[in-house]
Amino acid sequence: MIKSGDERDKFIFNAALFLIVFLSMLEPKQVKTLLGLNIIWFYPQYIILAFLVFWRFRRNITNLFRRNIIFGNPNKDILSFCYLFSCIYILSALLNFSKSYDIFFSLRGLFKVLLQYIFFASLAVILVADYPQVIVKVLKYLFMLSAGVVVFILIGIFGYIIKFDVLPFQKIIDYQIISQSWVKILNFTIFFPKFGGVFPETQALGFFLLIAYISYTMLKKYGITFNKVLDFYGKLLSIFSILTFSKTVIPAVGIFLIWNNYENRKSIKNKVVASLLFFISFYFLLVNPYALSVKEYVVYGTRIDLAEKMDTIKEGLVDDGEIVYDEESEDTTESIRADSLGERAFHVVTFFNYAANNILSFLVGMGPYNYGNYIRSINPDLFNRYTNAVSIFTVFIESGLLGFSIYLLLWGYMIIKSKSFLTKCALFSLLIGNVGQPNWSMDILLICVIMVYSLDKYGRTLLNENSN
Repeated sequence: MIKSGDERDKFIFNAALFLIVFLSMLEPKQVKTLLGLNIIWFYPQYIILAFLVFWRFRRNITNLFRRNIIFGNPNKDILSFCYLFSCIYILSALLNFSKSYDIFFSLRGLFKVLLQYIFFASLAVILVADYPQVIVKVLKYLFMLSAGVVVFILIGIFGYIIKFDVLPFQKIIDYQIISQSWVKILNFTIFFPKFGGVFPETQALGFFLLIAYISYTMLKKYGITFNKVLDFYGKLLSIFSILTFSKTVIPAVGIFLIWNNYENRKSIKNKVVASLLFFISFYFLLVNPYALSVKEYVVYGTRIDLAEKMDTIKEGLVDDGEIVYDEESEDTTESIRADSLGERAFHVVTFFNYAANNILSFLVGMGPYNYGNYIRSINPDLFNRYTNAVSIFTVFIESGLLGFSIYLLLWGYMIIKSKSFLTKCALFSLLIGNVGQPNWSMDILLICVIMVYSLDKYGRTLLNENSN
């Protein structure tokens, strides 16, 4: 334990922990866009987390082998799922090497998964087992950082409205607001100024705000208090999340709002009715207006064998690694409706068209980061190597039925094993909110899930500490 008199150690520990949460929140793509950086992001939060674990055990490294730290860790169950999921990704990468256009790019995607689900997850649960108060600190930082993000967004939107460069990268913000702010409600299209802040898209922002709201709610349950301003802000977080108009985050927020205060069986009927009314309204107001785009997306020329196509592409390489395409090729997709539902539907159908003739890809996927080059080969004008399924379905495309099943089993296991209904509701809401995220493996989601699930196990200990 951290000694009460050692203020220096406390400061270093808390500062490092805050940096981990802060850096996990940042989306590299958006940071590089706003700051005009052209660098490879090296995920410094992993280095800081490793430092923090070393810092905890620097005086006696043998403490790592205490019964409850590694081998007897209370979270060894979810680590087992994480390791198995990582093994499926390794298998998928190996089996798809011969079909991969860019092996090193595919290995980069594999490395990211291994960093998250082996390195990051293992160190996080070790830290929690050694010092359970980490759970409260992380959830607090998540909540507090969300307030900073909201202020940043409001400043950016204010600058757009008054046509003044409030921030040094205001012109980039203005462009993102213009491109993300058209919303369909019923048969009306309205312009509602939206900006993702530290996230490239507002749906990721909406999901982060849901994560912050869940963190706030969990902390309140375990006796953590905030001043009046922060408490008022916490109550507004669900509204802020809904106002991003993310079509997978809104259902997640609705589920959590309706079910998080479940107390007895007598309230089930009212909650079921409220849920039905909520989802019917949500469908007709926000989903049905986009139905036409799902029907009109183009699935044209996608039944291509990946190995053969990649061999053809490799012959067209120029010295700088770019691909030379035949402009007269008929093997292209003409267009796709420019909204999220149509795009997601396109990628799902495209993969299944491909997998229909490739049973191995159906079982173990196309390998990490290979789908982008595949779809780019079909239409280089519309897609690039970073293109993914813009949803949790990316897991299926990259690791197949096996990886996707393990991923869902991990979530299902945590939900079922949680003792508190609030924890079950929080985890289920996070799963629903993650369904439509372009980046299904956000670091901030992983750290939040670990802390929420751990809170269910260590909650009584933390309650006793907070009551003293």
